[in-house]
Amino acid sequence: DMGTSKGAMGAVSSATTDLFDRPEALLIAAAAVLPLLLLANSLRPRKKIQSGAQSWQHARVVKSAVPLMGRSPSLPPSSAPPKPVDLSGCWLNTDIRGDFRAYMVAMGAPFLVQQAAKDDGYGVGKMYNSISNQTRWHLSLETTFPFVYNIDLELDGREREYGKDPLGRTLRYCARWEGSELVAYRGGVLLWKRVLEGPDTMLWHLYDAKGNRVTRVFTKGEPPHHFRREPRR
Repeated sequence: DMGTSKGAMGAVSSATTDLFDRPEALLIAAAAVLPLLLLANSLRPRKKIQSGAQSWQHARVVKSAVPLMGRSPSLPPSSAPPKPVDLSGCWLNTDIRGDFRAYMVAMGAPFLVQQAAKDDGYGVGKMYNSISNQTRWHLSLETTFPFVYNIDLELDGREREYGKDPLGRTLRYCARWEGSELVAYRGGVLLWKRVLEGPDTMLWHLYDAKGNRVTRVFTKGEPPHHFRREPRR
């Protein structure tokens, strides 16, 4: 038995030495083990993301822009030279053009989230956008529906993270001016556009992965009470 044990250990030692003496053998061994490691990792339990009316109504994100590491995704050529327009002010969502339920389905929203949004009229009469601190390369955006969040949006065409949405997915995109349209892309794919339709009407076009569009129509007006900042004394 001792002889057998020593023989086995010698064989293992010899095989290990061969692997390090022959780099190509080491690469082959690593390639054989890697799929097993990936499979084991995929079987690990994941943290569940809460969905439904509770998360739809009460999730909150307060996040400033954080530049991503690594190279930016390739963007399509700009449709026009930048000609920024003034989007500053408080805007109330007063209408929706298009099938918003179909848009939510295409974007992967769970059924309970879809139903909660439908029960809330998809935010018509409830969603406010407050836009401030606008410059050529920056603006601040506060939104009240379906969750409350504040974003310092950078308009230089570099992809950034802006926190997470109610489904736990990372809000990551890049924004820039194309003519008088404020446009956002993720991975080179068009996500949304903000444009003015007259001095008191702003359109927020939203696009799914296939390029289908729905539009939130905003009307400029007085901010709700929680947007009205008390003067400092």
